[in-house]
Amino acid sequence: MTVVLPTCLVLVNRVLLECGIPTVASLTPGTRESNVVLEALNDGTNEITLRERWPWRRATYTIALVGGQQAYPLPDDFKSLAEPMRFGVANSNFANIEEVTPEQWAYQGDGSSFNAANTGSPTQFTIKEGAIYFVPTPSTGFVTTYPSISFAYFKGVHNRRTIADSANSWDLPAEMYDCLIKFGKARLKEYLEYPDAGLNMQQYEKALGMQMAIVRQGRKPPVMRQMYSPTVEW
Repeated sequence: MTVVLPTCLVLVNRVLLECGIPTVASLTPGTRESNVVLEALNDGTNEITLRERWPWRRATYTIALVGGQQAYPLPDDFKSLAEPMRFGVANSNFANIEEVTPEQWAYQGDGSSFNAANTGSPTQFTIKEGAIYFVPTPSTGFVTTYPSISFAYFKGVHNRRTIADSANSWDLPAEMYDCLIKFGKARLKEYLEYPDAGLNMQQYEKALGMQMAIVRQGRKPPVMRQMYSPTVEW
């Protein structure tokens, strides 16, 4: 996702300005208040990111398969799969492959089905320690037919910004600007013991709730599967 928020310096100064605190020319070294706001905006970014499965958290990643290689690194911002993983099978249809937990993987690790030396068409996978493992290991023949796999995933939280990030920003879309500012104001006022800190936090929750409602309204409602009921003739 393209960063569309103003820089860290601009956002920090906006919070300081709205709280009646002098702004800073740079975050390096900044002031006590600007450092508090910077950390507050870091916390706010993480809080906003994990509150909902936002569309902007969704991304696609492609892994180039290698015959005989069982483990493949995942992107640094990987949080969880957004949908079941699918491999193409020999009849050219696509089928889901089973995900097993790292605990199941470890428990069955001595079994032949989890041996990395066994190759073929993958039927199971697990995600652990920043990598994805397939079993059986993709064979050379399988990779010839299916040289790569693409899957959708949800991004996790990003690295926290520091005082060296005056010219950088957070990876949030423009519609989260107001939410982030309100969160920063609430935290700074709480630190300074302003009496209206709680009001700003309420305003943040309201603004974030509106964004969540917009996202949920755009989702297609689930459709219940109709159960077959044979007609009974008397």
